[in-house]
Order: sequence, then C-alpha cells, then structure tokens
Amino acid sequence: MEDLITKPVEGMVSTMNHVQRVSSTSSEGLSRVEIRFALGTHMDYVAAEVSERINLIRDTFPKDARNPQVKKYNPSEAPVISVAAYGDLPAVRLRQIVEDVLGKRLKRIEGVGNVEIKGRQGAGNHRRN
Repeated sequence: MEDLITKPVEGMVSTMNHVQRVSSTSSEGLSRVEIRFALGTHMDYVAAEVSERINLIRDTFPKDARNPQVKKYNPSEAPVISVAAYGDLPAVRLRQIVEDVLGKRLKRIEGVGNVEIKGRQGAGNHRRN
C-alpha cells in the first residue's frame, strides 16, 4: 500500500504551493495522506488541485483500489468544549434538561457556531417506584 499509493500521492502533493507538512499512514487496505497548508490558503482551490494531481497518477494504483477521496478539514471547526452530564435521573430526562437548558443557552452566545448534543436517548437506568 505504501509503495503503490501513499508514496506516489505524497510526491504529487508535496510540491504544491503553501504546503507546510505532508504526513501519512498506511496499513493493509488503507492509505491516508494528510496535507497541512499555510494559514490563509484558499482551501477550495487547493482541494481541487489535490484531486487533479491524484488523478494524474490514478492509473498507476492497483486495479482494485477505490477512488481516492479528498476531504477538507478546518481545525477551527473542531469542538472548543465538550461537556458531560451525569445524574440520578433517567437518561431521557437528563438529556431533555441538557437540551432545554444548557443547549439553548449555549446557542444564544455570540460566536457559537454549533451546539451538538450526543448521548443515549432513551437508554440508561430508569427508576421504578
């Protein structure tokens, strides 16, 4: 995998403008190449250029290789805070409180782009009287 896909991809993308670092991982059936660009780089443009460069060497990949995927990731969109809520309430009630109180308040804060509440809805310990 490394010699057939990873190294050729690294070679094609490492010479692009504004590349700060290229790193990769290879394992059986998987090749992942991460390219870090300088701050301020127009990501739509470079994502298209990465795709074009990979397409130039696509025919050299093994016949059974799936089409490469180019994904943009912006670290500024990563969560800034994660909160866990625990309590003696049934999971459904605890989740409702988190959504109704904490979630709504966080959404009203200026600059908050997204509030995502994850957890087991309808699961957990339920009290029975």
